[in-house]
Amino acid sequence: MDLASIMVKSKTIDMEYPGYSGLTVKVAYLTRDELVNLRKKATTQKFNKKTRQPEDEVDSELFQDLYIKAVIKGWEGFKYKHLLKMLPIDVSKIPATEYLNGEGLFKYDQDNATILMKNCSDFDNWITSQLDDVENFTKSS
Repeated sequence: MDLASIMVKSKTIDMEYPGYSGLTVKVAYLTRDELVNLRKKATTQKFNKKTRQPEDEVDSELFQDLYIKAVIKGWEGFKYKHLLKMLPIDVSKIPATEYLNGEGLFKYDQDNATILMKNCSDFDNWITSQLDDVENFTKSS
């Protein structure tokens, strides 16, 4: 059996976020090749005048955006009360019909996922630790 023919390049699973009842995050595992491809997309070549050689320069902001888009595929049960524990939020800017005393759902979109990953170190660390543990993605469905 050829390993390349049976290996899964990406797998998305629902993971419960610890300490936040009902909050599950759709997390995608990426192979090393997929991560290398993301890095390539965020890399440009610049000419170094001192060494007179081309050098790779990684746009870390672009890489982070591509990475977040690739690994966070959504969430369910994310309430505003959960968000209030993760980041300082101006509740007065949330429509009362959405907020509902913190019980309203904070909807997923890519921009929100990116902002959360970049500004909530606990969330970022949790996502990273889940991705580092391949056993999360090898369990039978």
